[in-house]
Amino acid sequence: IPNHLAYLEFSNGFSQRITRGIIPDSITSIYMGDVVYPLEPDSISNPKQSINFYPEYIHPRL
Repeated sequence: IPNHLAYLEFSNGFSQRITRGIIPDSITSIYMGDVVYPLEPDSISNPKQSINFYPEYIHPRL
């Protein structure tokens, strides 16, 4: 994922696991929608990143 992005949105059946180190610290906001795999607790390394859940997110929230 490029470092110049400010936010990421995962939706529309996104089917890749999000693991630690994939999301750069430069990302300030993450939006989770209709995804296949849940967001894992250790997948976000920067505690300053905000995580926003759309109603379509059916997994447990962090």
